[in-house]
Amino acid sequence: MSDSFIVLLPTTQAMAMMLTCSVSGRFGDRYGPKPFIVLGCIASVAAVAGVLLFSALFGLYNAPPPKRTSSITWVDVNQLRDRRFWLLALSIMFTAFAMLPPFVFITIFTVKTVPGISPQLSVLPLALVNLTAVFGRSIAALLIRPFAPGLPKHVSFGDEEDHHHLRFAVEPRRAFAGVILLAALSHLIWAFANSFGQILAYACINGLFGATFLSILPTLSAITFPKVDKAAAVGCLVVFATPGCFFGAYVFNNLMHRTGSWTICLLTISTFQAIGALFAFFV
Repeated sequence: MSDSFIVLLPTTQAMAMMLTCSVSGRFGDRYGPKPFIVLGCIASVAAVAGVLLFSALFGLYNAPPPKRTSSITWVDVNQLRDRRFWLLALSIMFTAFAMLPPFVFITIFTVKTVPGISPQLSVLPLALVNLTAVFGRSIAALLIRPFAPGLPKHVSFGDEEDHHHLRFAVEPRRAFAGVILLAALSHLIWAFANSFGQILAYACINGLFGATFLSILPTLSAITFPKVDKAAAVGCLVVFATPGCFFGAYVFNNLMHRTGSWTICLLTISTFQAIGALFAFFV
């Protein structure tokens, strides 16, 4: 199996998920929630049937069973004693608070900023955030690939003898801090946007960088904690994103009700991500 095909699999998965998110709102608005829920159930059953069919066709049931260890490592004490772990954890915690508000509030902001806009156009910024996230996360994964343990250093295109390789690379620590900082700066465009074009520009930029740090985290964790179980290391770090995912939009909404100012709310979440980038720079 070629390197390019291996990279294509998760990229295709992300693209299918993001494209589904992009069109789901329009179908829900047009046909109502009940047919939409029924369609979702049918699609879920079809997805399970497709996986079973794929497994049967390619003989995955005949694959050797995975090796089982005597115990599962959930938390490695050595990782908790490392200063870099807590810097990464704090970076993720602050960054996650600003990750979901664009998905929740960008359509509301568009309707209030552009009077008379049609329902179809009002969801376009949300669709662009999802769509550009596909490219942002895929490009980030390709750029940090040479540093990933156990993977080839280059991504080949075509036959092996052609020697066409992607040689661009970015060190994961710099990429992690950089995308968080760029996401924080993108909120400034939204904070001062007063036209539909500016909102679309923000949607594209934030989609490229807003959640890209999650694609970089596994590789960064593997090279930062080489002696720690990779799954346990990433799992412990992702836990710190939970408060932001649960309460980020809630905090944004309450701040909006108290201040009545989009600018103050957006500068607040931009500050959260800037703090997250600051912690990441010292990893």
